[in-house]
Amino acid sequence: MKSMKVRAGRTAVTLSVVLTAVVSTIVDVLPGEDGHMGNSQWPPHALFHDAAMFCTLLAMMCIFLWLLQRRSREPQLGMLAATLFPVGFWSGFFYITTLFPQASLLTATVRDASGRFVPLNAGNIAQWPEHVKAATPVVLGVPIYVNVAIGLVLMTMAAFGLWCYRHGLRDGEVDPKLVP
Repeated sequence: MKSMKVRAGRTAVTLSVVLTAVVSTIVDVLPGEDGHMGNSQWPPHALFHDAAMFCTLLAMMCIFLWLLQRRSREPQLGMLAATLFPVGFWSGFFYITTLFPQASLLTATVRDASGRFVPLNAGNIAQWPEHVKAATPVVLGVPIYVNVAIGLVLMTMAAFGLWCYRHGLRDGEVDPKLVP
């Protein structure tokens, strides 16, 4: 097939874009303490921001899918923009808790003696609730968070898709989304 790598690249990026928005939204609306929207520990304004974030994510998904799937004189630009969406979204999971030490990658909560929330991180694994310890593998003292692992997979999928796409173009394949 003449445009196999180009199509494979577009498919990988499409899946990464869709899964970024859908998986994140599903986690947000999980019932009870496992999700964000049902977590009784979250104040109402935090729930508002979370709902606004997943509505924004779904809108961005639609925009990037349109950029990726439309016929254009510059389909490479849509491909690059769509690739940057999951990379930009998930990359924050690797540094947000460094920029904002009061943040946590886990939905579980622990309070100190004064009643303030203690962010759960690699430095206080001993304080984590037992069910969180059991669900979060620790390798060489570093917790392996499920959400970070999912993000890494989706960022890798997007980057691989872009690589396939560009490699296909270098091999002389034609992008079927190119307007003649």
